[in-house]
Amino acid sequence: MTAREKAVAAWGNPLPGWIDMLVTACDGRSMRKVATSLHCSPAIISRAINNRHHASLAYIRERVETILGGMIIPCPVLGMIARNDCEENQKRPYMSINPL
Repeated sequence: MTAREKAVAAWGNPLPGWIDMLVTACDGRSMRKVATSLHCSPAIISRAINNRHHASLAYIRERVETILGGMIIPCPVLGMIARNDCEENQKRPYMSINPL
């Protein structure tokens, strides 16, 4: 089951904007990578997607809107990624041992 399917089951359709951004990022990359870019744990991401939280999601919502808001772009190699991840990948020197 994709992150989007889980979110729709938990939040209903249409999804809140920040949840939509979050599931787009998680379906394009792994939840762990998204959590790392948001400086939080994968458990918090999972709880937000599944709408199962015991505390306010204000922190993660602010992180999603700040870091991912309008910054998810399609990459022909990596899929949907954050713009800052794209820029970091482009700045890296060429490595012949890395297939990506």
